[in-house]
Amino acid sequence: MTGPSRISHNLRFVAALLPPLALLAGTIAVVTLVDARIPGALGLALGLIAGGAGVLGVLLAYWNVVDWSNLAIIRRSMNQGDSPFEDGTVIAFEGRTCTDGPPIYPPFSATPCVAYTYVVSGQGYARQGERRRVELAQGFHLVKTRIDGGSKSLALGSFPSVEDDLREDLKGAECRAQLEALHQRLSKDVASAGQRERHATLLAARAAEVDELHHDFLMAPLDGDADGLTIEQEILPVDETVCVVGTYDAQHHAITARHPRIGPNLMVYRGSAGEVLERVGGSVRGYFKTAVGLLTTAALILAAALASPIWLSLMSPLV
Repeated sequence: MTGPSRISHNLRFVAALLPPLALLAGTIAVVTLVDARIPGALGLALGLIAGGAGVLGVLLAYWNVVDWSNLAIIRRSMNQGDSPFEDGTVIAFEGRTCTDGPPIYPPFSATPCVAYTYVVSGQGYARQGERRRVELAQGFHLVKTRIDGGSKSLALGSFPSVEDDLREDLKGAECRAQLEALHQRLSKDVASAGQRERHATLLAARAAEVDELHHDFLMAPLDGDADGLTIEQEILPVDETVCVVGTYDAQHHAITARHPRIGPNLMVYRGSAGEVLERVGGSVRGYFKTAVGLLTTAALILAAALASPIWLSLMSPLV
């Protein structure tokens, strides 16, 4: 990897870490503030509730905004009908996933697909000695793909992110044979890599304009006890009706991740545009209500903590 490319990968990795670090810092600040303002065990308990509710509320609100934004783009594209796309605009495009060559098969499924990711995790130890989940193997693969919309067809010009309907979680005990086969294949010529390099490589693939790629990393053996292993897999099957939200590239007649947006730059939803609007729209409404409830709970506890000398003095004659 060249020097500038490595720097770019590292910057993407650091940028991806900033939001969760900010969220962690905010949570600690909330817990500390409430605990300091309200004496005793009650303050710590309310601080933990406020911090937890705030984190969950922010995460739900964020993903709610991501889906809400994508749904707005889908509606706008549906209203445009067969009007030509303008280069560099964010669009939604509906069609079937196709590849001119042979499909690929993910390590833990017999489903033919055009793209997949997988992560195999197990129990490990941090430097301080506590047990935690560690990633043992990771990979992502994309072949040249077209989204066939009948009258129009667009190439998939970047490595896509997919919605939850295209993800699955598996237990190692269910996949012993696949784990052994993957270990045998990867142990021959695949190198290990640190978390920063692996995640930065995936982030770069999801931000760059690329029509095919294949990366595998093996950090530890997979042919031991499979009972404690977990597998996260994303699959974009062949001949699947999908709705893709991304940036139109007129030169390559493709939909890409060129334009940075809230959430993934190139997002794939299962189903037609109408089905996505109905299914995801229902989820957005439900998550919005939950996010509002959680954030309201955190705000009320914070307000009570900031006003604690007032209401504690009012309660003191009753104690």
